[in-house]
Amino acid sequence: MTSIFVNASPVKSVCDQRSYRSVTLPNGLQALLIHDPKADKAAAALDVRVGQLCDPSEALGLAHFLEHMLFLGTEKYPEENSYSSFLSAHGGRSNAFTSLESTNYHFEVAVEHLEETLDRFAQFFIAPLFTESATEREMQAVDSEHSKNLQDDHWRLFQLLRSTSRDSHPFQQFGTGNLKTLRDIPAQRGLQVRDSMLSFYKKYYSAEVMRLAVLGRDDLDVLQNWVVSRFSAVGSRGLHPPSFSSEVFGERQLGHLYRIVPVKDLRQVEMCFPLPAQQPLYRSKPTRYLTHLLGHEGPGSVLAYLKGKGWANELSAGISHDSSFCSVFSVTAQLTMDGLRHVEDVVCTVFQYINLLRREGPKDWVWEEVQSMASLDFRFENRESPCSVVTHLAGAMHLYPTQDLLTGPRLLFNYEPTLISQVLELLTPDNLMVHVLSQEFESEVNQHEPWYQTAYAVLPVADSVRALWDTPTVEAPLHLPIPNPYIPTDVELKPLPQDAPKYPRCVVDSSQVKLWFKQDDTFEQPRAVLYCQLVSALCQESVASLIAANVWIKLVEDGLNETSYFAQVAGLGYTLVAGEAGVLLYVSGYQHKLTNLSLDVLASLCSLPLDTSQAERRFELIKEQLLREYRNFFMEQPYQHAMFNCILALTSHKYSMEERIQALEDL
Repeated sequence: MTSIFVNASPVKSVCDQRSYRSVTLPNGLQALLIHDPKADKAAAALDVRVGQLCDPSEALGLAHFLEHMLFLGTEKYPEENSYSSFLSAHGGRSNAFTSLESTNYHFEVAVEHLEETLDRFAQFFIAPLFTESATEREMQAVDSEHSKNLQDDHWRLFQLLRSTSRDSHPFQQFGTGNLKTLRDIPAQRGLQVRDSMLSFYKKYYSAEVMRLAVLGRDDLDVLQNWVVSRFSAVGSRGLHPPSFSSEVFGERQLGHLYRIVPVKDLRQVEMCFPLPAQQPLYRSKPTRYLTHLLGHEGPGSVLAYLKGKGWANELSAGISHDSSFCSVFSVTAQLTMDGLRHVEDVVCTVFQYINLLRREGPKDWVWEEVQSMASLDFRFENRESPCSVVTHLAGAMHLYPTQDLLTGPRLLFNYEPTLISQVLELLTPDNLMVHVLSQEFESEVNQHEPWYQTAYAVLPVADSVRALWDTPTVEAPLHLPIPNPYIPTDVELKPLPQDAPKYPRCVVDSSQVKLWFKQDDTFEQPRAVLYCQLVSALCQESVASLIAANVWIKLVEDGLNETSYFAQVAGLGYTLVAGEAGVLLYVSGYQHKLTNLSLDVLASLCSLPLDTSQAERRFELIKEQLLREYRNFFMEQPYQHAMFNCILALTSHKYSMEERIQALEDL
């Protein structure tokens, strides 16, 4: 290839004011150019289709280590801190991350300095120095990054999933890297990790597996000239993206229950179902249909049933891990203490609902609801920061045809009930790993994951339990949701009066109510925001009154959940906060049904929407849940403690976590 090839343009929303152009350079590097006349920053991202799964076994974490080393000077700009200093001096910043299959480098900068930043950025993929003197320092930085994640249950659980997968699959490896994998093990084998890194760069960093996204105020022709002149020199070795086996989990993993000891005081069950890679099915997205129904929280849902039993407080469902070779569909419930004792029944309830979905078959109207909200959200998408836009799109360019770059991740194009049924047939006890987290298991575990030292035990599922899961009877309370009454049908913008005030004006002023209003003249979207301050000094009178207000708010949210979840699905949401002046209600979303939700919340504040027979039990469960939330704060990262204590020192009527715990225990 010796010329610039212009690809098909991405299909965009009618409200998207940006312009797009996709080009492929002579070396095979594909670039997406984005002209945004309203951009407050310029940004660019380059995504290389190589990640942790390509790490050699003798240097785990090498892809991540290379990510750290890449920004330390180039032949054209040899000073080690030249890039970061230039960005800092021109209102910019940069970052990078390494995932299973990709490494993403990105920056943002003041709009007038995009051209020079692109010149500096391109050199990292043309002639990086990988400064030898920085090798030890960056290994320490990688080790430090891993160390801060050691007490993070999300990282621990994901690595446990990896470490317990098939030994022969690279998914099983440790991806972050530390001093042991990058310094000690290579040294024991007579290897220099920098030499291994240089070989890795030469082997995998090639223009054909790179995708570049650039956003600026400059027009597309200018952006194209800058990109072509800077990135055409990136080396090309005729590579194809690495591919991996789909055989990630086998008999040793499936059909087992894992008891896991978390760092925080968590009680959680996660049902993990491995699936064939779902990304190629992006036009129909069959799992989106199942996510909507299994994760529903309205009447007749799995969560409503589990809450009625006193077994769970929260539930979510959907693709938890996705890749080019395998996907994992998960159903996760946050359990009560009684729910922890009934884990097998909780899992059985999920299978009862899956059985219900099989029996009922895919429903057109359910899919149409999901599709209509996806289309509405795409049409009226909120503006993201330039850096977020390019970071996402550079990665998406590996996954979607150019014309579907913007629509592919968001829209549902085709209704394929057969594909939905095929996924349902894979949600079986034989194709399941059950992860149960609780500190109660500390005396029962007998294994430790090697990289995070997560304590766990693997147990077979009893035949009698498996038989119950295989042929569950559908409980009467479980049923499909009703059609969503909150989905907006009127999204037309109201005309703006010529004499519309620039600032909010008071339209009601009485001894009990003051109301200010301003019609939007900036965003031009059918959305509205309501702030309602219910004035009362009682909330901050003492730590006891603050805690009582917080428990009251939690009870309101809990009682309203089956109703408010419909609103959430339809793009509406609310927040209740107890503050110094009283209780603040914040409601936002599509304006058509926003009044309905606001009135529902206000009515619930006046009269708790809880059945009398359930009120005492829900109070105790919410109190216990809030206590665990407060106690888990002590396991957060140090910077979060610093921020909290800074607010504590500078603000009146704020209380320490110890004071809050004591007041809650006394309530």
